[in-house]
Amino acid sequence: MQHEEKSLLINADRFLLLSGQRFYFYEQKKYLQAEIDRLNELYKKYYYKKKNQKEQILKLKEEFTKSIGKYEMEINYYKNKVLI
Repeated sequence: MQHEEKSLLINADRFLLLSGQRFYFYEQKKYLQAEIDRLNELYKKYYYKKKNQKEQILKLKEEFTKSIGKYEMEINYYKNKVLI
């Protein structure tokens, strides 16, 4: 690099330090990273909640079909008892 380019970079860096913009960009980066992490946590929470709800629905459907079969057997038993 030429001497002029180096001095321009140094002066630009000094300006960012003195004006506080350098720290602003660091803070902004930290904020955005924290926001991304927060959104990822919300997504994971929603995803697992939805997954658990689907599992519960499947269990309830199985229980419902089992109870239907059980009650049909009881109904048939009582029908046969009444016919005798």
